Amino acid sequence: MVQLSAPTVDEAEVVPQPPVAIGRDHVDSGAVTEESIEDLKLGDGEDSPAPSGFSDTPPPPAASDADPGAPSWQSAGSARSKRFALMVAVGLASVISLGILVAVLIRGWESKPVAQTQETNAVSDSLTETEDAAEPTEDSESSDSAPTMAVPTDASDPAMADTDSGDPLPSEEPTTEPAVTGDSAADPPSTAPGLPPMDLLPKNPLLPDNPLLPSNPLEVPKPAGDKEDGLPEESTMRELPSGLANLVPTIRLEREQLTPNAPPPPTIDQIEIDRAADANVDPDVLLKPQETVNMRQALSSRFWPNVTNDAGYPLNDLLLLLSHFAGVPIEVEWVSFDIVGQPINAPVKLPSRPLSVEEILTGVCKLVNAEFEVQERSIVVRPSQETFETVIGEALRFEDLGEEGASAAAVARTLLGLAPEDSVELEIPEELGRKQLAVLVCEAIRTARGVPTKMPPEALARWAGDYESQLLAWEPVRDGISGPTLVQPATFGSLVRQTARRNSVTCFIRWQDAALSRISPTEKRMPHRGDDVSAEEMLNELLSPGRLTARVVDKDHWWVGAQASFDRFPVVVWFNERQEPKKRFERITALLKSAGGDSSMGGVAMDPTSGWCVAVLPRFLLRQVPRALGEELAAGE
Repeated sequence: MVQLSAPTVDEAEVVPQPPVAIGRDHVDSGAVTEESIEDLKLGDGEDSPAPSGFSDTPPPPAASDADPGAPSWQSAGSARSKRFALMVAVGLASVISLGILVAVLIRGWESKPVAQTQETNAVSDSLTETEDAAEPTEDSESSDSAPTMAVPTDASDPAMADTDSGDPLPSEEPTTEPAVTGDSAADPPSTAPGLPPMDLLPKNPLLPDNPLLPSNPLEVPKPAGDKEDGLPEESTMRELPSGLANLVPTIRLEREQLTPNAPPPPTIDQIEIDRAADANVDPDVLLKPQETVNMRQALSSRFWPNVTNDAGYPLNDLLLLLSHFAGVPIEVEWVSFDIVGQPINAPVKLPSRPLSVEEILTGVCKLVNAEFEVQERSIVVRPSQETFETVIGEALRFEDLGEEGASAAAVARTLLGLAPEDSVELEIPEELGRKQLAVLVCEAIRTARGVPTKMPPEALARWAGDYESQLLAWEPVRDGISGPTLVQPATFGSLVRQTARRNSVTCFIRWQDAALSRISPTEKRMPHRGDDVSAEEMLNELLSPGRLTARVVDKDHWWVGAQASFDRFPVVVWFNERQEPKKRFERITALLKSAGGDSSMGGVAMDPTSGWCVAVLPRFLLRQVPRALGEELAAGE
């Protein structure tokens, strides 16, 4: 058995080593090794050489230089190296970003067209210097120097010019080698100072390969007289290239273009007209049926008017008053009364004792040779059937014209859209409106031939007449007296009747139009009235909710109804020999064709005896006749 014992070591020479924790934190092996070696005492002399590759022990770092997040065993030199590396990386990224920005800006500057040959040469020289500087030469100070490139600039830019001479600042002296233009596809990629090679940057398909070149190759200056691909030198091409012309065969650049002040091409001579207004119907009228009126109760209501005038009360005003008490509209066939010669404003005597509405209507109709008809929701008052048919028969026969009766009947048939015949008598239409229009047409022909009319002239003037007088007729109500201020609401029929009587007229209400807006004679309203409120303002406030208008027919009559009804009312007009009737006939014929051309829209004819032009037009076409005739014809010579 041999006993082995450890060598004896002097305890004073043993240097205790700090324990190293394994597996908890990252260990900087280099720092630990360096510090361990430095702690070894290789000699006591001051002249003892230090081991090769290691420096003297650095002084301990100050408290401000120590990294608070680093472990106590990490050296200060290692932390300082990491911070330095981080700053270098951030600086390099900043330089690269700045270089990319400078490249984009330079590309924008270079996109401007170069107009002078001297500047073009400067660009070529700068690019040549860049190519030469990228290759090592004998005059280069070192092979590690980065190539430089001069950026061509405008001499007028103070930021890019020399303060003394104003010339661009070249980076180096230009060489004697041939200049290289930026248009060549073989140009090597160049870089600005401090930028990485361009081939390392991502390529944008929208940008050129060289950011220093303009994005549009057409803006690069070309030598004088140089042509590419056979294109003309002119800035405006009048012919497409052969390859593109085959693809676009329909484009003809060589044809003449119209100048801005040239007249438009000829078009079809067709008159554009405005259409008649549409009827305004309350949706409730279509969705909900109107309530049935108890006519027996309405006609049995007793009424005793206050008689203050022995001459009587106007017929139309009395019917409005009865509408208020009965609670149902009472319609008046105004045109029929004018045809038989019975004015609707003629005074009638009122009863001196209380009577029912039915009794009063019966007595009034007996006085004016009329009759009334009780319908489902209204009462219609018209001339008696016998009287009306008698007047119609006489008006539609041209026996009073003698031998000219046949030609007059032919003109009337043309205006009414009837089949031609040889008879001097027109057949009586069955529809009431057609009967009334036929009488007005015959009366217009009598007027053109200078024969007395069957209707009173003042009554005929409301529905037929000279073109100029009818064009200005039926204007909206202007001004007028509205009456005293209301202290409580009043019925619709009473407000219209009282306003008309204060202005010395009688007002006809078209109750069919009012019914479309759910307006009844007994509906309560309270519009503004007073000395500072005109009749026009009061009526507009009263009628506008129902989309109705008030118009002046003549000095004795007002009319209240919808715009749609007014536009469709037919009116008979004539043009005498002073108004160039033949030209009027041609223009009105074109106007009717534009409107539709059917007989229901109207008609126009030349009277062979008088030479006048007679036309039947709805009022919405009548107001457009001046535009169809022109200014020189509208006023009449």
